[in-house]
Amino acid sequence: MKICGIIAEYNPFHSGHAHHIEMTKKNTGCDHVVCLMSGCFTQRGEPAIFDKWQRAKSAVSCGADLVLELPTLYALRSAEGFAYGSVRILHDLNMDFLSFGSEIDDMEALKEISSVLLDEPDKYREFLKESLSEGLSFPASRQQALSSYTQNRDISNILTGSNSILGIEYLKAIGRTNSTILPSIVKRKGKAYNDEDIFDSLSSATAIRKYIFENGMDDLIYQNMPKEAFDVLVDRIDSGFIPVRKEAFFSSLIYAIRKYSKEELSNILDVTEGLENKIKKAAQVSKNYDELIDNIKSKRFTHTRIQRILCYILLGITKEISEYADKNTPVNIKVLAYRKKSNILLSHFTKYTDINLYHSAAGLDEDPFTKMDIRATDIYSLSQEKNKFYKSNQDFTNRTKTD
Repeated sequence: MKICGIIAEYNPFHSGHAHHIEMTKKNTGCDHVVCLMSGCFTQRGEPAIFDKWQRAKSAVSCGADLVLELPTLYALRSAEGFAYGSVRILHDLNMDFLSFGSEIDDMEALKEISSVLLDEPDKYREFLKESLSEGLSFPASRQQALSSYTQNRDISNILTGSNSILGIEYLKAIGRTNSTILPSIVKRKGKAYNDEDIFDSLSSATAIRKYIFENGMDDLIYQNMPKEAFDVLVDRIDSGFIPVRKEAFFSSLIYAIRKYSKEELSNILDVTEGLENKIKKAAQVSKNYDELIDNIKSKRFTHTRIQRILCYILLGITKEISEYADKNTPVNIKVLAYRKKSNILLSHFTKYTDINLYHSAAGLDEDPFTKMDIRATDIYSLSQEKNKFYKSNQDFTNRTKTD
């Protein structure tokens, strides 16, 4: 039995994702596709627009066999941490393949870059140090250093693609773990990842989210999603679920920042260089989420990096718990959705791996990874008004979705 892993957010699931699953099966010849999907919060430090169970159900209704939750302690990390944590889990699950989307389908070019970043030759490190000293952000410094080291002018084009960047990090992670997982590329179709303009097909998830917030689930969204995924999300909204905006947590975030001392803030993951002082000051005067970010960000601390830090503050993700996640691999992973005919996968993982795939968090709430996932779900639910979506402890009570 050959199994291929996909690392995803499905925020929300759209036609490009369906194409990825379809091409993954074709390219790898795998028997099953297992998706490791972010839960309540995503890698850019934003809440997912729909809850994790519905996004997972969308995926299994459109070709995935099993969707597992990527632990929050990895889902909210930088591209490197996100990829490394995810690949370690897929490695422990004995995946045969890892399929990822990329703006380019040149595996050798991605492998060349990943090799430099993994080995960090002395000359590359000199270039990187020089770029950082110029006051550039880390991503910009890394791009400049890679271009100088490889003398490849196309590096900048490769590193402008969000999916290509993640693909490079996946390849690095496979190398770091000495994994036998075979990587496979599916060339990205449609608009760029961050494109905010909606089209009649293959729009980006960013554009789809923006349009849903402004106009709801209308015919234009229908044209950008498989019917099965569209129906899942429409049913959720019809039952009273409110698509989640990051602004829903602004008051809770300001409360957390004002409650924490500067010393406590300095212990939050990625808060360095006295950033706690700037965060404290910004929380005293900022009237909305975007203003808060604008009052904190700088060349060294980009918009996305600040968003992640604010999410760490909201969830209480400290440097200590992050170090724990770096040193340990989860032994408990939540099942979010699966095809009934794919029950064989659950039996396979139980028999051939040491990972416990659970449906309810009962009895697991002291596990550091699971504990943070429970917390994330409880905070995420505060965005809702209807009691069945607002109530806490949904990781204990919500049923795994099957198709």
